[in-house]
Amino acid sequence: MLSFHTPWWQRFPDVLERERQGFADAGMEFELDDTARPGQLVVHVVYKFNERVLHLDVVYPHLFPYFRPEISADGDTFEIHQNPLDKRLCMTGDRSAEWYDFETAADLIDRRMPELLADNDNKVGYREGQAAPVSGFFHYLPQSTVIVDGTWTLPSGTFDAKVKANIAFNIHTIEFFRGTVSEIRRRKSRTTFRKMDNQQGHKAQPVELSCPIIVVPELNLINDAKKQLQALSVMHPAASERHWIDLGNSSICVLGVSFKEEITPGEVGQGFQFFLIVKTATDEDVFRVRAQRGGITDIGTRVPQVQGLKKKVITLNGVGALGSPAALEFARNGAKHLLINDRDYFDIATSPRWVFGLPAAGGIKTFELKKHIDLHYPRTDVSAFSIHIGFADIGQGFKVYIDAMTQLFEHTNAIVDFSAEIGVQNFLHGFSVDLGVPFIFASATTGGEGGLVARFMPGSHHGCWYCLQCALHSDEDDPVQHIPPPAMSDDGTAFPAGCTHPTFTGVSFDLQEVTLQTVRMTTQALLDKNADSLVARLGFSGKSRIPVWEEFEVVPRPECRTCNSRKMEAAS
Repeated sequence: MLSFHTPWWQRFPDVLERERQGFADAGMEFELDDTARPGQLVVHVVYKFNERVLHLDVVYPHLFPYFRPEISADGDTFEIHQNPLDKRLCMTGDRSAEWYDFETAADLIDRRMPELLADNDNKVGYREGQAAPVSGFFHYLPQSTVIVDGTWTLPSGTFDAKVKANIAFNIHTIEFFRGTVSEIRRRKSRTTFRKMDNQQGHKAQPVELSCPIIVVPELNLINDAKKQLQALSVMHPAASERHWIDLGNSSICVLGVSFKEEITPGEVGQGFQFFLIVKTATDEDVFRVRAQRGGITDIGTRVPQVQGLKKKVITLNGVGALGSPAALEFARNGAKHLLINDRDYFDIATSPRWVFGLPAAGGIKTFELKKHIDLHYPRTDVSAFSIHIGFADIGQGFKVYIDAMTQLFEHTNAIVDFSAEIGVQNFLHGFSVDLGVPFIFASATTGGEGGLVARFMPGSHHGCWYCLQCALHSDEDDPVQHIPPPAMSDDGTAFPAGCTHPTFTGVSFDLQEVTLQTVRMTTQALLDKNADSLVARLGFSGKSRIPVWEEFEVVPRPECRTCNSRKMEAAS
């Protein structure tokens, strides 16, 4: 049985012998040292190349030979392909695919060292598709960051910034520090020089700190955070400034430094690093905090296909098992504004297929979603409603109801329905025709055996929601069109204790196939000018239940008033 407590050279003695033989065959002097690091083997190697003699340390990982060894040259300094702090050599790229488990450390040295030496002599480097930002060489306070906008460029000098932050302590140490630079001003200027976009900082960041940011040509490479800050203070007096915030048992302040670094292969841009200074009655500690690039452009780089969503407003009705993950998908992909409606509260018994768990129990679903999106995706505005669409007994609340209904569809670019209610679908489709916006509805079948997603585009020559209902409920030999309904389970319903109606059964990982297809088809409707009306039907195939989607174009019914009126409008 595999034991992680057993060193690799004891588990694989033949591999250890292969390593020894590799050094011997390559003519390298070597010495094994299994005491330098607990549980790790270090080999001290003398490597000779032309007239050069290098003393290398080969550190084998605990899971060798599955992962490559690290090689450092403590006695030599290279401008390229070396971590300037711990002297590790960049022998390969970071990906494990660049190491083969049949290789030896001697093979790796023989293969890469001549290239590394030549690159340093010629002042060029093999990049392996990687950049080498200097900020990546340091160690940082765990679970902590300060967010900046990666498009910012700062000239030399000192700037005054505002950092909105959230910090947590326990008895012994800092649990986390998370902040956002909300704005930067030139020193002694009232004009904002740079400002974070509409993210508005983390909405769970109650502390605002004044933060000097010093722009330097290059970052001093000192591993110890306190010594690095002291060295910075010698050259830049502003680094000695302390704008303390009293937190009771301790006080904190923040200082930033900006510098030039490689941000993409061959491209130099603005880098940032922050220092968190914590003062107690008996001590003062300095922690280095990692900067993260979190502007709109930074986040959009990874999802260029959906950049247009940041201008779109989406009405989402029904945020249960299908609709709640859809709301999160639209938010994380940058929709401008979500108008979400559901009159139901979250019952903890439905947690296996809702997006949240115990802390949300008893809360109105839309309000719980709004709280989460406000916190995690603050660039997306959320308006939460709890309207019973079509409810007759409104009473004295008629004006409130009408105002809420008006707001639910205000400025919307698409209406998406997950209610699985025929009457609601019928109304929303008709209303979408009046507004001239796409209508998308989705539903799953009992047992989670299948599902349906339908999209109806304004001005389409295909059939409408009514035509689809006719096709789904028609006979196979219907002369216009028959669309087979998605499969369902005969025993796919349950009657939980305390409920007034039975509910369907189905697990989240099957149901979310419907959710994701709905988000996909809605995004197409909003961003693809060639998107047309269509229906997608889900089923599962094979022993492993592979999701299978089929597409249908709905044929207009001769008796359909919506399609006929559309034809008349087009003809006129």
